[in-house]
Amino acid sequence: DWNHMKTKAQNRIAKSFFGLAHPRRIRIFECLTHAPGGQMSYQKLNAELRICESSLIHQLREMERAGLILRYRKGVTAVYRLVPDQVLADISDVQAVCSGYQRQDAGKAA
Repeated sequence: DWNHMKTKAQNRIAKSFFGLAHPRRIRIFECLTHAPGGQMSYQKLNAELRICESSLIHQLREMERAGLILRYRKGVTAVYRLVPDQVLADISDVQAVCSGYQRQDAGKAA
């Protein structure tokens, strides 16, 4: 059913965008994009971003729930790795919707 698939896609996009819907999450995302392999230990993230520890943990959990990052252990160290594939696909979907809107809007102006 097309409407069901459309709703699933909308929910997926909303989930990805929610994962970036806070300035601190965007800072974390940017920090990980510049890190080697898109990954960084919790300690390095904390030192780099200088965000209150409880806030950093909360933001990392929200990003993890949204599927933007994965957490794994390297010995006793928690490491966070960026998983940008889904958010990039979602951004592409939103761009396609916006380009369709722009074409419709341009047709009305003519």
